[in-house]
Amino acid sequence: MYSVVDIETTGGKSSSNRVTEIAIVKTDGKKIIETFSTLVNPHRKIDKFVVQLTGITDAMVANAPDFESIIEKIDEFTKDTIFVAHNIGFDYSIIKREYRNADKVFKRNNLCTVQLSRKILKNENSYSLGKLSDSLGIILENRHRALGDAEATAHLLHHLINTVGEENVLEQTAHKTQQIEFKGEITNDIIEELPEDPGVFRFLDKAGKVLYIGHSKNIFSTVTKFLIHEVKLNSYHGLFENMFSIDFEVRNSFLIAQLYAISEMIKHKPAFNKSSTYKDLPVGIFLKEEDLLNSPFYIENNHDFGNDKAIWRFTNGASAKRFLRKILKLKALTAPAFNGDKKIFDAEYKEKIERYLLTDLYPARNFFMVREVSYEKKAYVVWIEDFVYKGFGEIDMEFGDQSIQSLRDCIRFQRNNMQIQKLLKKYFAKAKGIQLLKY
Repeated sequence: MYSVVDIETTGGKSSSNRVTEIAIVKTDGKKIIETFSTLVNPHRKIDKFVVQLTGITDAMVANAPDFESIIEKIDEFTKDTIFVAHNIGFDYSIIKREYRNADKVFKRNNLCTVQLSRKILKNENSYSLGKLSDSLGIILENRHRALGDAEATAHLLHHLINTVGEENVLEQTAHKTQQIEFKGEITNDIIEELPEDPGVFRFLDKAGKVLYIGHSKNIFSTVTKFLIHEVKLNSYHGLFENMFSIDFEVRNSFLIAQLYAISEMIKHKPAFNKSSTYKDLPVGIFLKEEDLLNSPFYIENNHDFGNDKAIWRFTNGASAKRFLRKILKLKALTAPAFNGDKKIFDAEYKEKIERYLLTDLYPARNFFMVREVSYEKKAYVVWIEDFVYKGFGEIDMEFGDQSIQSLRDCIRFQRNNMQIQKLLKKYFAKAKGIQLLKY
């Protein structure tokens, strides 16, 4: 039996985002058995953009029951079922949080129809509920209202089960925490308290020392899978026995979660993380400003990470020299013919190097990348200057502006290293909907 759930919320910060409407569609995987839906009084204002999206207003929920008063009904519909949602991380984590606010625990095996659709329906242009419904001929009424979306998700589930069989669908249900062989001080309750949000998590010993740092799009799911499977690897021998607690920080941008995790690893140097992630790279390759006849770059053993202008960093000088020889030769960055005029030579060589760096490294020499998270009224920021990663930060879209100075002021400075460089290059190559403020 499945309980297909959809919720609408107030918007805003994840910690204060509350349910305004919930719908539960119970199905046996072939047909809908019964449904439940209600507006919910969130006891806080609904953000304007959510009102425009859903049509749910403060007046509509003013006399609705609050979440705590419908918990019994939710339990009745979802008990002994698999919790299903289209983007499980959002709906499941919000409901878990609402239960915690009422001093109760919500725990169900769960299934995400977004993830399932990606595995089964290979050739779809989009895996949003609206696009999938159009593609599969599913009637989707009252889009962005809980019952309409829940019913459409239930019909999508039926289609997926008909396509590959229920046994194959059930294999995709989220790992059960009961499968963890608990050791030391870590308990099931500690795991269940973890959010279903993107962010960073840390495994700590009894003295508070950081043993391991990870990042995830879904903290609860990643930690659960890690403690079921990966912790058994030889490289993690002794980790579980010494774990005393798990702490976390939600970051509603997976990229920022990754960057923050690297900065935390550099800071704490956890024994069970690969040292290559946070190793100091003392040797840097820098851009020359003048005297380019032999090379537009120079290599220096520079520990001044606080004012770092190295484009690439390495563990030693030999590695840096090998890399420099390779890019000068393979990337055709050899010097242009010297015509006797040093200024013309330098200008031509600088332009050649600039074109290479724009193609192979970052989309501009100096810029801030701004990625808005509309439901949080925040934007996450990444700063690149002279082709060098400087750090990340966040700004409040309601009270702050996007001037260069404001963006600089929000930055959490971070050491540049090859792992960050690879991460950002991959991100800029694939990401859509980002804003680059060049200067």
